Amino acid sequence: MLPFTDQKEFTFLLKERVCPLIIKLFSPSIKHSRGGPKPSTTSDSNLFSVCVRLLRIVHCLLKNYHSELVTECEIFLSIIVKFLDADKPFWQRTVALEVLHQVCSEPALLSDFCRSYDLQDQSSKVFHEIMGANGGLSSVIVHRKYSCQPKWCSKSNTSRTTAPGQYYI
Repeated sequence: MLPFTDQKEFTFLLKERVCPLIIKLFSPSIKHSRGGPKPSTTSDSNLFSVCVRLLRIVHCLLKNYHSELVTECEIFLSIIVKFLDADKPFWQRTVALEVLHQVCSEPALLSDFCRSYDLQDQSSKVFHEIMGANGGLSSVIVHRKYSCQPKWCSKSNTSRTTAPGQYYI
């Protein structure tokens, strides 16, 4: 058990002060990608540094306090998945993918997320969204890397038609 998790005051501060502040600080990142005026380079670099630090804090909260912050972690995971959208800046997708990689490398944590969110009737399907976002991003990467037929495809498979991101071996 982690220190402070049994302290009601600490849990109260996380729920009532820290998490709302983090969500509020994420809002410029979300607004930036919605077609509003593009911020200047200085603002963009500030946005990057704030976003990276916030995502580090969010990862710590997800990893260590997800059982105490169920609703807040659901919001954080949804924000991270939204950061993977194609209309987001590349750096934003990259740092979000780093956090998801850290989360996905812990099977017990993924299992807890699935139990807390996807298996509940009134909850969003966060685990499903994470897997869908990872799959969609992977297909974009494969499509960009292999925009023509890959070298490892055999000549016998050239008669098949392949959709972007799908290749037959």
